[in-house]
Amino acid sequence: SEASDSEASKPDSLACCLCLNLLCEPVHWPATTGSPCQHVFCRLCTFKCLRASLEPACPLCREPACDESHGAAASDPGLARAKSEEVLQTFALEHSMLQAAQAVAGRPLAAA
Repeated sequence: SEASDSEASKPDSLACCLCLNLLCEPVHWPATTGSPCQHVFCRLCTFKCLRASLEPACPLCREPACDESHGAAASDPGLARAKSEEVLQTFALEHSMLQAAQAVAGRPLAAA
């Protein structure tokens, strides 16, 4: 399918390099303590990577996941909030147009 203009222009920091979509429930790769890995993926993409291997490693830098993370990827509310703000700033025009369209239609924008 053809990507929309806003989807095609999203900055790399907002895209998951695994599914190539905007980050959904972004989480850091659960690397071992002290690891330099700070890569961010969708929570579901991270979960799939963790479950796909007996020795999961970051898909970008190959840093191994910590042992206790093999079952799940912990949500990071601060990271999710920061990425949400980045999306709103990046797509401010689209967001304001959506708000205006929903106001005209009598439907308020869903609360964040």
